[in-house]
Amino acid sequence: MITLYENISMRNSKITIRLTNELIKCGFVCDEFWVKYPDINMSNLDESILNIPLLANIAPVIWALGLEVNVPVMDKTFLESLKRLKPIYKSMYPKMLWNGELIPKKVINNSSAINSQNFGENSGILFSGGLDSVSSTMDYIGIKPILISIRGSDISLTDDLGWSLVVKQTKEFSERYGLTCNFIESNFYEFLNQEALSDLDNSISNWWGGVQHGLGFAGLVA
Repeated sequence: MITLYENISMRNSKITIRLTNELIKCGFVCDEFWVKYPDINMSNLDESILNIPLLANIAPVIWALGLEVNVPVMDKTFLESLKRLKPIYKSMYPKMLWNGELIPKKVINNSSAINSQNFGENSGILFSGGLDSVSSTMDYIGIKPILISIRGSDISLTDDLGWSLVVKQTKEFSERYGLTCNFIESNFYEFLNQEALSDLDNSISNWWGGVQHGLGFAGLVA
């Protein structure tokens, strides 16, 4: 059985997870995954929360490759969510087996401050500043959603000018409507070998658009 990662570290607002050589040798991932949350205090979060961004982006890879991968610790709610999501991928791409497994050594039942009966208090919108995100924000402006902008896919990690423009425009928009905004940066797109994954089966024309991006974004904001 392959172990998922060697270590996880957090410095200031950046989580870095070093993947194992066994997994890297498979040719579908690079050596480390990282995600940065400049405005979030993560000092009291358990490892089973800190590794969710990685797990959300790599779980479909593990399933699709048919690997058995050991994870040091996982959050109970997230683990149960993955069990419900896995059959959905198989229904979308039935030619593939999706028989890989993430196997936690330890499962943690983290408490949650989210009250499902009070929808507005913990709501957020992925905000790029484009038509769709602005329209969605205005639809829910009454519950004051947090605007969450993410760098690492549409805005690449090398596009400093593009990212500075997104940050500037998002801050201006949030101030105009009395909203809070947060910014996330990650190599969640680049740490996967997108070309190799897109070639796994001809039913998947593009791994990013067909498999990764929905669960991947959700994992980053979790």
